[in-house]
Amino acid sequence: MSPDWRAALFARRTLGVRLGTGPLAAVLDQLAPGLRERPPFSVTQIVGTNGKGSTAAMLDHGLRAHGLGPVGLYTSPHLVRVGERVRIDGHAVDDEQIERGVTEVAQAEAKAGVSLSFFEVLTAIALERFIAAGCRHVILEAGIGGRLDATSVVAPSQVLIARIGMDHEGFLGHTIAAIAAEKAAVIRPGIPVASVAQREQARAVIEAVAEQRSAPLELVAPLDRAPLGLPGAHQRCNAALALAGLRRLLDPGSSPTIEALDGVTWPGRLERRLVAGGELWLDVAHNLDGAEALCAALDRLGVRPALVVFGTMADKPAPAMAQVLRRLGPLCLVPPASEGAYELGPLAEPGERLWAGADEPALRASLRERLEAGDTVLICGSHVLVGGLGAALTSGDRANVAVDPSDPMPR
Repeated sequence: MSPDWRAALFARRTLGVRLGTGPLAAVLDQLAPGLRERPPFSVTQIVGTNGKGSTAAMLDHGLRAHGLGPVGLYTSPHLVRVGERVRIDGHAVDDEQIERGVTEVAQAEAKAGVSLSFFEVLTAIALERFIAAGCRHVILEAGIGGRLDATSVVAPSQVLIARIGMDHEGFLGHTIAAIAAEKAAVIRPGIPVASVAQREQARAVIEAVAEQRSAPLELVAPLDRAPLGLPGAHQRCNAALALAGLRRLLDPGSSPTIEALDGVTWPGRLERRLVAGGELWLDVAHNLDGAEALCAALDRLGVRPALVVFGTMADKPAPAMAQVLRRLGPLCLVPPASEGAYELGPLAEPGERLWAGADEPALRASLRERLEAGDTVLICGSHVLVGGLGAALTSGDRANVAVDPSDPMPR
């Protein structure tokens, strides 16, 4: 492989977050004419603030359990390797496919006279890979938005709306209603929609948009339990949403149950790893709602970490998140190794350790020592922190793990 493809791809992060589908549409028209209007697979678009990835993973698992593959799954961000974002029948594509896709997209950009952002390039690569694999169903997790998100470039067969909360306010608005309006704007005339129970302000917006566009709307109630493999009461809502989406994609009259989702796995979501005699828990709770859900889930499981390793990005309510996480145990504050990391120094309370970054050998050694002593350690917050430090602790040394530069989305 060319040594430059990875640098070329991640250099596109400097374009930042670009809302709008025009440039991506022009590239896709070069790569796959007709794809946007007439995709050769069903498309489920999932929007929301929390639970999108888990819902997507459950729907993917359920479709494959019913023999409806190949299934294409596009999610973001990744934990360790960029290819994790593009999965076909549960398998992340390899680096060679990403490299080839970067080259093909660059050629299409030149013909179309446009330049794509990091997220747009990966969206194009994912759709091209799904076509090549002959996927029957494709699941697209939106990035930060909805109306102007890159995943809105293709016509969906259905829309699923996970829980809406406060996040990415600089792009989406500073109220629940404003954020809900951006998310609900993906609803298209006549296309069915399902949503989890929402805050009143969000529910009212979703109902109004669905009615205006004559889109059948289903509001789903939490299931009695979460699927085996993704614990936590919040997953009962996500599982209900995934089942609603699955039911629409099965033969008419089919009634899939929670058992269709059992066995699903999704790294970094209340994930438990046994390491050196101790327990390592990983969770990408990267906003306040996520932190609350994490605490509630661990409380129900009876898990009391001896140490909570936390770090997040600059656009997150880090002080409020830290206060929530202190309910679980003492904090160890670690800024993610990424531009835009939160300055955690002012958050430290007496007795709490502040590290310069997740790559510090002394930090990794300290955490391994805790695990070897049989302690329970929780790492949570940014995908960058959870993915990088989690890989280092379970693989001996981060230098031996294929860790890409950080995701450009402020998570």
